[in-house]
Amino acid sequence: MHSINAATREGNQARAVITFNKAVVPTRDHLYINLVDGTAKVGTDVETTVEVVFQNGNTVLETREVSLPLPPRNSMLMPSGTNVVFVNMDIVSDGTTEGQESFTLQAAAKAFKSDLQSDSIVIRAD
Repeated sequence: MHSINAATREGNQARAVITFNKAVVPTRDHLYINLVDGTAKVGTDVETTVEVVFQNGNTVLETREVSLPLPPRNSMLMPSGTNVVFVNMDIVSDGTTEGQESFTLQAAAKAFKSDLQSDSIVIRAD
C-alpha cells in the first residue's frame, strides 16, 4: 500500500492506493480498512465516511461510500478482478490555525489481517 496525495491541507481530499499482486477472488477476498487517530483525530479532522474505488488496472469495477469502522471485523468483500483500490478521505476544514497533523490508514486483503499494512496521511499546517 502506498499513498497518493498523502500530504494535503484542510478542506481537501487525501487519497491512498492499495495494490495487490493478483486479482482478488469473489466471495473469499475481503478488504479490511480502518482509520486510526494520530495527532489528527478521526471524526474531527478527517471524516469517517470514505469513498472506496475498486479497479482492475484503469477500469473502475465499483465505487462505494462507506462509514468506518466496517462491521463485522471492519471488512467488506471486494468485486472479482480487483487489483487496485483507491481510498479517498475528506479532510475537515475547521477554521482553526493548527500545525501539521497526521493519522493512519490501515488496510489488509485477508479476513484475519495477516497482511496488515499501514500508511501515515499528513495534513499540512494551516
